[in-house]
Amino acid sequence: MSNRPRVVLYDVENGNHAVSGYVDPISPTESEGEEVYNPITGMFERAGMSRFSNYKPGFNNPIQHYAFHTTPPQPEVVYPDRTRRCAFLREPTTQIMVAALAGLGVGMGLSRLNVSDDFSNIVNLPGKIFLQVLKCFVVPMVFTSLSTTVADIVLLGKVSIVGTRTALIFTALSSVGSGMALVISMLLRNLVPQTKGVVVETSSAFFDIMCEDGKFLTYNSTGETSCSATLMDGTTRFEFYDPTRVLLTDGTVSAVATVSKQITDILNQLVPSNIFFSFEQGLILSVTTFAIAFGAAAVKTSSRESSPLLDVLKQMNKVFFHVISKAIDYSPIAVASLVAGSLSGQDMLGEAARHVGVLILCTILSIIIFELVFFPILLWFTLRKNPFPYMHAMLPAAMFALGSSSSLVTLPVTLRCVESTREVPRSILQFVVTIGCILHKNGSAIYFPCALVFLVSTTHGAVPLGWLQLILIFVLSVLGSMGTAPIPNSSVVMIYSIWTTIYPTQEVPASYSYLVAISWFLGRFVTVCNIVGDGYVARIIAEQIEEEDVDDVEMQVKHCLMGGSHELSAKVHASRTLPFVMPCFLTECDPMAEAKRFGMAMAGLYAYHFVVDTVFIRPAVRYMLRKNWLTKDKEDKMRESLYKNAAVGAFHIFGLYIGWHETWFLNKEEYFKGFPYVASEMQRWYYMIYLSFWFQSIDFMLNITNKHYTVKRKDNAEMLVHHFATISLMLFSYYVDLTKIGLCVLMIHDVNDLLLETAKVFVYLQWETVANIFFALFALVWFIVRWFFYSYNILHSAYAFAYRDIIVPITEAGSYHGIAAPVWYWVWVVWFGFLCLLLVLHIYWGILIVKMVVKALGDGNVEKDIRSDSEGEEDETAEEEEPKKQTETTVADAAKPRRRRAPKAE
Repeated sequence: MSNRPRVVLYDVENGNHAVSGYVDPISPTESEGEEVYNPITGMFERAGMSRFSNYKPGFNNPIQHYAFHTTPPQPEVVYPDRTRRCAFLREPTTQIMVAALAGLGVGMGLSRLNVSDDFSNIVNLPGKIFLQVLKCFVVPMVFTSLSTTVADIVLLGKVSIVGTRTALIFTALSSVGSGMALVISMLLRNLVPQTKGVVVETSSAFFDIMCEDGKFLTYNSTGETSCSATLMDGTTRFEFYDPTRVLLTDGTVSAVATVSKQITDILNQLVPSNIFFSFEQGLILSVTTFAIAFGAAAVKTSSRESSPLLDVLKQMNKVFFHVISKAIDYSPIAVASLVAGSLSGQDMLGEAARHVGVLILCTILSIIIFELVFFPILLWFTLRKNPFPYMHAMLPAAMFALGSSSSLVTLPVTLRCVESTREVPRSILQFVVTIGCILHKNGSAIYFPCALVFLVSTTHGAVPLGWLQLILIFVLSVLGSMGTAPIPNSSVVMIYSIWTTIYPTQEVPASYSYLVAISWFLGRFVTVCNIVGDGYVARIIAEQIEEEDVDDVEMQVKHCLMGGSHELSAKVHASRTLPFVMPCFLTECDPMAEAKRFGMAMAGLYAYHFVVDTVFIRPAVRYMLRKNWLTKDKEDKMRESLYKNAAVGAFHIFGLYIGWHETWFLNKEEYFKGFPYVASEMQRWYYMIYLSFWFQSIDFMLNITNKHYTVKRKDNAEMLVHHFATISLMLFSYYVDLTKIGLCVLMIHDVNDLLLETAKVFVYLQWETVANIFFALFALVWFIVRWFFYSYNILHSAYAFAYRDIIVPITEAGSYHGIAAPVWYWVWVVWFGFLCLLLVLHIYWGILIVKMVVKALGDGNVEKDIRSDSEGEEDETAEEEEPKKQTETTVADAAKPRRRRAPKAE
């Protein structure tokens, strides 16, 4: 009995402190949860049902509706000692409140005494030193925190739908909260007029101006001025007028930047050329993008079970976390100094107080709307049932967070509250809530825009707050919420960093001290929003995934807790080199700019695939499977066809937007006029995105990076030839500025691709009539577009008008771009040959379509598309044994899975 852990329980209803007992950790019917410190009651409380050796009747356990199994290992939390006398004075919250009140009293007293600016600066000195310490350590902390967070996401989510979906939902909810708070802050901002700078009245300043010849500038009775006075008198004296008060404030007048200049500055911060300069200047936007890439690379480039670089980053994160925590311990002194120093020179205390009231109103109102309006609607649409019972189960965690003001300390209580509902599997609960404690802080994402709008409104002087600044506030609030430490009063550190990023030339206003002073109050509501949001996301994830995915998550959690595996196949390494082997292909451009454009297009397309596949396609396919509209063996094929429709459809709309009002669009006589034609920005982006699509198609066809698309095709060789021919033509046309005809070639190919993939979708759904209709449209459009129109428009233009408008002028000039005319002639021949190769492929596939149509006339049904994918390994076996039967497969047969032939008995 001596080895059994002893626990002391507190009866909330009856106030009984004496109930105690021993818990058997082996018994599966008893709680294995940990003791939880409740800062509201000052006691250690244990949730769950247990057997006690000396149980007393009448004891009511406040939470006895469930029995816990296991909880993930939690970080050690140091709880305050409340047994000592006046222990409450040692709590950070009490100290900050006392310091804020003391600073308020001292500041108001100094304001009435009209002390000098030098004395105010001395009072403000400890607070400024505190801000300098934060500025020194916050940028490295953001780098290490985001790097390790991204690395953990890659480790936990690289093989599971739960990991990617969790990260996506976390980001989406933080974005919604940040955007909503920004709108509310801008609407309520006008409740208090913007703070004006204190205008110091001075006596008039007069001066005389000496010219180069030694005479003085003078003016006559008519107002004309000239350098003619030899002595200073009344006609040489001028009065100085400073409308911008530059000299009065010892500042500079900043030029109003144009929109393009501001956008360029933002993009330059997103992709820094010197990361050390970004660290020095405190550019959080640059550090954030670098940290995201660095954290992902730290995991991807390691073949060992534990990445040494990731271990170093985590240790550095602990160091910076420790330093920031120790610095925050001195925040009461800083609060008193900042509040007293700022109020000592403040003549409009009432206006400042109203601004603080508006800040509190904006923050609390945004959190209430987000938690009590947005989340219930989201849960109702997701669960299709009353969400309030589940929300009521989260009430103990919310109350605990309101008292502790720390997501980290509240984590065990959050786990218990969610598990008490019995609606979330244990593995998903541990995964989502534990990761959400570090990554998902929608309360911070709501608080940051409110605080930044407050700082702008209380800044002395004109600080711009246009739509570009609002976009930056929104983006940095979402990213900054991920890098905020889950400890009390850590939000003020990130707010300081975001301000210096958006306004690098502006000093942090004195009203920042008010922000620090009330952070203890608003931080509690922010913490409640953070931890409750984690519980809601866990319920949403549990509703969306299938049962078979739960086992995969359990294996993942165990796998990652044991260190994780960093196996990377050679195929994945090869695919990562695709964006980097591409040179620049445009003659009239900056090579580095075009390389960056291609890299951004490639990354954007894979991100588009991730979002569309995760948010729309996978849920739709799983819904079809649940309704038995789709068989399991057609799942990958359906996903591939739906994504191709989404991608090609978006490209087609983009292409129509570019060329619809152009005179050269689908006009064969205008393709080559005015050569060389420099492509517009929109055409270049269209080319790069489509070029990325063909590389992605090869990637998926060869199963390099996407293991889900395991569809095997019968015409892989022909498709690879088609893809490489298309890529070669696109690169060549991009290089020699033939983008007008290139865009039209891509546009006329889109129509058939959309019809074909739509027909496949209905084939997989076994809707034979609709599939036959779309296949008939596909066959008809194929002959019209790819035989007739392609030959009449594209090939005829490339043969006749390209020779007339390009080859003839180059021959007369003798060279072009330093290349002799005969070389350009043979280049034109090769280019025309590639166009003819596409026509040959069109004819080949057209003949197969004719065979299917002829077969359909005899059988009464449309045969399946020969270009369609095969039926997997089982179909390949059947195809080898019965080749004749395989060729007579119809559209209806293609949608039905066939059985493997049983082996013959020996």
